[in-house]
Amino acid sequence: MTRRLISSGSTFERDIGYSRAVVDDEWVFVSGTTGFDYRAMTLADGVVEQAEQCLKNIEAALAEAGATMADVVRVTYILPDATAFASCWPVLRRYFGDVRPAATMISAALADPRMKIEIEVTARMKRRPAVTVAREFWRLMASNDFDSVAAVLAPSFVLEWPQSKERIRGAEHFARMSREYVAHGAWQFTIRTLLGQGDAAVSEVEITDGVQRATAISFFSVEEGKIVRLVEYWPEPFAARADRAHLVEIMR
Repeated sequence: MTRRLISSGSTFERDIGYSRAVVDDEWVFVSGTTGFDYRAMTLADGVVEQAEQCLKNIEAALAEAGATMADVVRVTYILPDATAFASCWPVLRRYFGDVRPAATMISAALADPRMKIEIEVTARMKRRPAVTVAREFWRLMASNDFDSVAAVLAPSFVLEWPQSKERIRGAEHFARMSREYVAHGAWQFTIRTLLGQGDAAVSEVEITDGVQRATAISFFSVEEGKIVRLVEYWPEPFAARADRAHLVEIMR
């Protein structure tokens, strides 16, 4: 049996004596999580905004554990004001609408009066077919939070564009490339075809920012529920771009 502790870096974890999450074999237990943005150390005023940040924090903890939101089997919501819960439903549905975990909502006071919601989840990791992982990849891409895509990328992840002979290694470089790509608006991804068998999948996805439009054919290789290699082809030939040269290597 393996047991691993995950920390968010919060001083509360050290002072009180708990972990953001505990991994025990295939199980991941995520502590009650509030809507603090730990990067900026800020807390939004609205309950909907706090719910969104709670789920981003939980998603980050699950990613470090090697799991995703699709692995969540139980969720508990705690709100001081029970009447505010319904306003959070669209956000919760966006994260859990396809997962449909068992759920409980409790109305109780929280440690800080500024906190309007706290969320706790339990997840069970499982071997997922490549087609499921690919679908989760595109869902995360559609959030335009490209750091979150790391949840489905293996540490050895490689993206290759044979047309330009570019190769990108690692989730961090992939996220930076996606963020730095010049866009006219939020990226939208529409899956037209998604097929898979075992550890391999292929998708045809329409991509647009409202001005630019293209269709990508993507081939996924998956190991232990994580994407290890992604090979993409685009409708028109293209050359390696100078503005992302700092993130790629040229394939020989």
